[in-house]
Amino acid sequence: MTNQLLGFVFLIFAQIINNVDSRGSTNVLLHFGGSRHSSSHPLKAESVPVWCAPNNQAILIKTAIIKSARNVSKTFQPKISENKKNATYTFEHLTPEDAGEYICELTLEKNEPMQRHSIHIQTRPIANSSLDHFTIENGDSANLKAEVLVELEQNVTLRCDTIAYPAANVVWTLSNETAVKLDKRHQTVGSSFDIINITKEDDGLTYVCKVTNTFKTPANTVHSTQLYITRTLKIRNPYSFVYPLAVIILILTLLAIIIIFCEWRKKKTTQQRHNK
Repeated sequence: MTNQLLGFVFLIFAQIINNVDSRGSTNVLLHFGGSRHSSSHPLKAESVPVWCAPNNQAILIKTAIIKSARNVSKTFQPKISENKKNATYTFEHLTPEDAGEYICELTLEKNEPMQRHSIHIQTRPIANSSLDHFTIENGDSANLKAEVLVELEQNVTLRCDTIAYPAANVVWTLSNETAVKLDKRHQTVGSSFDIINITKEDDGLTYVCKVTNTFKTPANTVHSTQLYITRTLKIRNPYSFVYPLAVIILILTLLAIIIIFCEWRKKKTTQQRHNK
């Protein structure tokens, strides 16, 4: 009985050992040619090659598949080498939203237990510009700015929508890097910053959203990147519509005068012809 129990424990232990992670790419960084991404103008990364292999080089691969840990229905088919000792795949045209954890699952020959390997496809912070128009400040794509038109006595939400993996840390400061003071009028909600009841003193104030994420490089060293989104408040003139409205009225008035004058001349010419 004791021998059977020991054998069962050994079998379980052996299975646990065999189910440890397989080998392969662990930390991969996506490289983009910009820092603004939207559904209408998506960023596309350079090609990203990854690989995975059994933890025991003597074990051969039977089948291989790569799955998104966030969406298991999203799968990719890696190529198994001729010697069946590793599987490779090259991701093409990934967007910032594709960043995340991926799992390489290896089914092995000789009924060996399945092995899995986590591949972390990482990205520096990228601004989601679907709802905002950003311009690059001083030629540095890591520094974006946007003007925010607000109205007196209204509330405004300053957004800081970004995409990053691993998840980023967001800090709001004033333009002089002084941390904003949170009170009844100034509140943070997630990554956004709310200002309640806009006053004249808010006009021209600049707030900076500093987004930082830290990730591991393929060499397993730690690297940190930042993205700065600057938003300047500008109070909208409640009478700003008067000038364009006056221009429209003036144009319509001139057009009406021209039409009336042309009709008058046409009628006068017709009368002169009849009189002759």
